[in-house]
Amino acid sequence: MRKILAIIPAVFLVGFATSTHAEVTLIEKSTMKFSKCRIQIDLVGLQLGIEPITIIDTNSLKIVRFQTNDGSGDSILATCSKPDRTFVLQLSTE
Repeated sequence: MRKILAIIPAVFLVGFATSTHAEVTLIEKSTMKFSKCRIQIDLVGLQLGIEPITIIDTNSLKIVRFQTNDGSGDSILATCSKPDRTFVLQLSTE
């Protein structure tokens, strides 16, 4: 009998890692090459003046979080997907 392994996307697993009920607001979603998308994440960091916390960094997916330092608990999540050719920027508030 052949075993079938279900692969759960890492993004799905990240969602289970937190038990709080955060509200997520889409800031930007655009189509671009993966190489340009990775540069876009760097530019966001420069604009915010915050070093990102890397969640995932592979050949086809990069997800980072920019944690605000204003005490609000808010953060900005930036995602680059090579297969989808998308850049997504989201604000997460607690």
